[in-house]
Amino acid sequence: MRLTSHETGTRGKNTYSFDEFVLRRENLDWYGDDPFLQQAVRKYTGAQFEEVHEKIQAFSPRVSSKWNQLAERNARPEARPYMLHYDAFNHRIDRIVRPLEVHQLESEVFGEGLFSSKMPPWESFVKRMLTHQIGEGGVTCPLTCTHGLIALLDQFPNHEIPELQEILLHTKEGLNGEFAIGAQFMSEIQGGSDLPANLLEAVPEGKYYRLYGNKFFCSLPTLIIQW
Repeated sequence: MRLTSHETGTRGKNTYSFDEFVLRRENLDWYGDDPFLQQAVRKYTGAQFEEVHEKIQAFSPRVSSKWNQLAERNARPEARPYMLHYDAFNHRIDRIVRPLEVHQLESEVFGEGLFSSKMPPWESFVKRMLTHQIGEGGVTCPLTCTHGLIALLDQFPNHEIPELQEILLHTKEGLNGEFAIGAQFMSEIQGGSDLPANLLEAVPEGKYYRLYGNKFFCSLPTLIIQW
């Protein structure tokens, strides 16, 4: 007796799927579902744990879901920034155009006031660590550069230049609800992120300095403040 298969599936079809993994990943709370991270926070925050833990619990779902989704959209090739040289009337404008998701992500991340004196250091640290897990979503490099700028201004204050205090206030506490973003100029030709390998000459010009060097690219071309 000969048996005939009634299966309608395509022979050789690959039934392997990432769907289950993707579903679990999309519903993962990067802090709430990570007991190791929570234990580490408990160990290092000491008496501040309950306060920091509560703040991170409220913060984590946003970075784990909404911000992560925005970062994934930003990472698509068609969403890459580009240079718009002319407007609709053929006027030269040379404007950098970024997708709406980058602007939204940047506004929300910096709007958290992660470097504010009102935020406990450990709360800031854990929030920034979680934010860095979204990868290159257009905000992690600006966060790092802004952090460096704030540290520099805190370490070397100059009261003879009031603009520096304004910059420090703008980056740390924000002005009118807007937080300034810092950037740094460097050259991949000279060494890229190996900053000591970069050659730069600062020539005084009034109360400012004119910088001379082989600038190959800016780490953040949409910056508000550079250093």
